[in-house]
Amino acid sequence: MEHGLQPQTADDQTPMTGDMTPREEVDQFLADVGLEGQDTERMESELGAHVHRCFQAARQSRERHERVMLNCLRQREGIYDPETAAQINEQGGSKIFMMLTQLKIRSAKAWITEVMFQKPSELPFDMEATPMADLPGEIHQIIQEKVTEEASQALEQGLYPTPRDVQHRLEQVETKVMERVQRIAKEKAKRMRTYIEDILVEARWKEELIDFIDDFLTFPVAFMKGPTNIMGRKLEWQQTPEGTKPKVTRARKRKFSRISPFDLYFSPDARSINDGYVIERMRVRRKAIHNLIGLKGYDEQAIRAVIQEYGEHGYRLNLTNDEERNRLEGRDFERRSPDCTIDVLNFWGEIRGQWLIDHGVPADRIPDPDDDYEANIMVIGEHVIRAALNPHPLGERPYVSASFERANGSIYGKGLPQVVEDIQRMCNAAARALANNMALASGPMVEVQVDRLADGERLVELHPWRQFQTTESRIGSGSGGRAINFFQPNSNAEQLMAVFKFFSNMADEYTGIPPYSMGTNVSGGAASTASGLGMLIEGAARGVKLAISGIDRVIEHNVRQTFNDVMMHDPVEHIKGDVRCKASGSKGMLNREQQNMRRLEMLQVIGSTGMADTIGPRPTVDLLREIFASHNLDPGILPDEDEVRQMVTQHQAQQDEQLRQREMDASGAVAGGADMRNAA
Repeated sequence: MEHGLQPQTADDQTPMTGDMTPREEVDQFLADVGLEGQDTERMESELGAHVHRCFQAARQSRERHERVMLNCLRQREGIYDPETAAQINEQGGSKIFMMLTQLKIRSAKAWITEVMFQKPSELPFDMEATPMADLPGEIHQIIQEKVTEEASQALEQGLYPTPRDVQHRLEQVETKVMERVQRIAKEKAKRMRTYIEDILVEARWKEELIDFIDDFLTFPVAFMKGPTNIMGRKLEWQQTPEGTKPKVTRARKRKFSRISPFDLYFSPDARSINDGYVIERMRVRRKAIHNLIGLKGYDEQAIRAVIQEYGEHGYRLNLTNDEERNRLEGRDFERRSPDCTIDVLNFWGEIRGQWLIDHGVPADRIPDPDDDYEANIMVIGEHVIRAALNPHPLGERPYVSASFERANGSIYGKGLPQVVEDIQRMCNAAARALANNMALASGPMVEVQVDRLADGERLVELHPWRQFQTTESRIGSGSGGRAINFFQPNSNAEQLMAVFKFFSNMADEYTGIPPYSMGTNVSGGAASTASGLGMLIEGAARGVKLAISGIDRVIEHNVRQTFNDVMMHDPVEHIKGDVRCKASGSKGMLNREQQNMRRLEMLQVIGSTGMADTIGPRPTVDLLREIFASHNLDPGILPDEDEVRQMVTQHQAQQDEQLRQREMDASGAVAGGADMRNAA
């Protein structure tokens, strides 16, 4: 039997506070979520009931945002909302939907992805040593002891260093030591970057980030989760006498996930992810639940109870908009799957200490049972399968968010569909009117006096050489006019196309994603020349840079959390140090544009001043290779390394020959001048 959360209105919310006893609160909660008549002893867990109540409050407070998200998804997929579709059906005519929003999302995603991953082999982040690496206190102590020892030796030799000399020597030694420490820190930063990049590659972080970018452009907010530690299978290859054999082992792995905005719920008063509480609705299969048995922090008895109760038929929280969401995301027949899934409420927030102790958290980690502690709780139906303290040292949640347009003081911002919503509506209206007008103006309209048609004459179709039989009017004294009149409706196609084009161009302005950014042919104006087009693209890129800066924050969060996890758990002391992470998305875009301009300018200087003979072939070829690479051009037409060496050798020989020729000319001129003087 499946249990579901039934839709509620604002008037029948579960009371959060009041004069009810804990037992009465539990009974009220069971009735509200449709679990009346179940074994209420299981729901006497105040912790489980608290998580469900928090989920109800978060779900009800998010109804408006959920309607906006569904509308963004419809707009991207080219589907009218139910109200607009009903009006169009009532009026009749064309139902065309112009895919303007999808075009802008696709263009923006391609542009952003190209910027973020300029080199497919490199991820868009870097690790660098802090400007002033920390010098351990024991090093300071050793330096002071060494300088003091030197001063004592100087006194024994009859020298009398002043306190100023000693201080100067102390600063000198510390400076040299700091330079050495800084070099070591930079080397550790490079090794740490390689180590973290390997972690991200194995965790398929890049693929999840690309899916995140899709959400980032579609919805008011997009989410990434990670790193989270899971037990997964790892494939290794072993050399045996029989040959290479595969070996599958279970090992701790780090995981990153793009989380759908439909599956993350927040405290009604939350202003950020780390404010209030966060609940993720996770949909997992029975095998994944069973794999949790034996892991630290999970309740085996509760897990087995979940498998026995929900293992055959599954457990789903039937939320109001699930059916439409599934249809828009292409899962129309999800419920027909025989492999049933189980919904898990994954709660992150502050929990009363005594509740955590009651669910197995060691009492020595809860100094005050009456205080609240940042915790992670997992609930399935009536069962609490996990209750543990948040493993992050600062209690941060493993989620990070970004929006195409941020809104201060709110988790939800604006997605690209919201930015162009009115423009999309106007373009759709113009396109429908154009299609209807074209249909009406495609041929003549006919006016027929029905009473004048001859018996058996039916006006059902028009074709060339069609003949009509008519009679005099049967009403009144008759009419000498025509019984059948043809007229041509006016065509307003030109005006309607102008309206559509105007609003389509406004979409370019609103989004900052012009058509020429995707290679669309644009003639006239500044775009008619390569340099002018480059200036236009550079100007349009400012809006994309602003969007990419939001993605940069997500990247920095993921890398920083991975770095913290490595520092706490991985036995790689030789790469640990005073390091900070930074994303290189928007900065890389800016640097690439500036570098391309400088390279082209330098190439022009070399060509116009004849410096190629002076600097030699290798710098010129290297510069051309960089220009080709930055513009994604095939460098195959450039000389290879062997050819460059031959060119360098020939160039050096020419230089030597020219030098010898100048020396010979100089000596000959001197000799000739001497003979002339003697002759005189």
